[in-house]
Amino acid sequence: MLDRTIAPPYGKISDFSLIEPKHTILPNGLPLFTISTGRQEVIRLEFITRIGSKHDLKPGLTFFTSKMLAEGTSMRTSSEIAAALDYLGVHVETNPGIDHTGISVYCLSKHLSEVLLIFKDVLLDPVFPEEELNTQKTIRKDGLKVNLEKNQFVASRKIRTCLFGMNHPYGRNLEVEHIDDISRNEILNFYKTAFFNEPLIIASGFVKEKEMDSIQKHLGHFPLMKGNFNTSSYEVDQVKNLTIEKPDSLQSSLRLGRLIPSKNHKDYLPLLVVNEIFGGYFGSRLMKNIREDKGYTYGVHSQVLNLEHASMQIIGADVKKEFSQATIDEIHKEMKKLKDELVSPNELETVKNYMLGSFLSSISTPFSLADKFKSIYFHNLDYNFYREYIENINSITSDQILETARSYFKTENYSTVVVG
Repeated sequence: MLDRTIAPPYGKISDFSLIEPKHTILPNGLPLFTISTGRQEVIRLEFITRIGSKHDLKPGLTFFTSKMLAEGTSMRTSSEIAAALDYLGVHVETNPGIDHTGISVYCLSKHLSEVLLIFKDVLLDPVFPEEELNTQKTIRKDGLKVNLEKNQFVASRKIRTCLFGMNHPYGRNLEVEHIDDISRNEILNFYKTAFFNEPLIIASGFVKEKEMDSIQKHLGHFPLMKGNFNTSSYEVDQVKNLTIEKPDSLQSSLRLGRLIPSKNHKDYLPLLVVNEIFGGYFGSRLMKNIREDKGYTYGVHSQVLNLEHASMQIIGADVKKEFSQATIDEIHKEMKKLKDELVSPNELETVKNYMLGSFLSSISTPFSLADKFKSIYFHNLDYNFYREYIENINSITSDQILETARSYFKTENYSTVVVG
């Protein structure tokens, strides 16, 4: 009979294998990366262009250009596009980001050829109808107004502005007044001159020879447009403290952040482990102190975020207003402890096992394998990054954690935002 009082045995994760994508260049020069694995006959096809809000000549151009692609072509109206995709059981996602913009379709492999007919039409022949643009503007404005009433949303926007400055592409935000200022002609011109910058395709899932032939047939022969966009460099203008008072709020949203080394820096991987101990998972020091011991919040976290040209550590929590400063003080106290005291062997072992287990669970599907590829491809890294990641977790010592914390957990280098 199973004795449930005894924990099951576990083994060290020291070796693993990742399915790397097959790289193909289509006849028109379009790079295609395919990850063929999985038993379900499902495909995710991603068309990614290296254009994002950081390239916007006016705030919102990338967002509305990408959102309007499926709102009508010279051959199909928006309702006809939606009906055709719905009939084929297709799910479409448009993800306009700061550095890149992705348009993804999820479909059954057997429908890929039919889906690509529509997808090609959407990519290459959008007409950006005025009526549909006005609808998209209204939706975006209404959504933004609702979000701007949420302390968490405002705090997350403002911490980025504090870290980079209002004039830096990574520090700018789309405001309600920007939306009405965008015209159809500006979107059309942006689409023609800038939108298709270094495009690529990533196909993951049930991608066999037939599916490859369909992709080449439909997407391998149209002429690629060369993106033309601003490549100016920008200075960082950090703001250390920002408080936005909301007298009617019962809670405050806190964000503390700082810029950290990028993924190709020697300190990046050790810093990930230190951050995990500090506030990266449910058993972290911040959670034990601020949630379990003090009861100031339901959740507090510290995460590492990566943009193409910058990486950040962001600490966040929602607390009762009267506990705002006390929570910040406790965050600083936990930083100091990491700089002053060695992490115990038991705590370090727990964090290592958690990080290794999380990594394995994050490479369990074709789509997650594609996500892992993107996270190195856009930072000019190769798969050695993941091998070094595992090696670093397994080999890091308490002394190395102490040294890394002393280098990067300096409270004077953090920006602090309080909204509430």
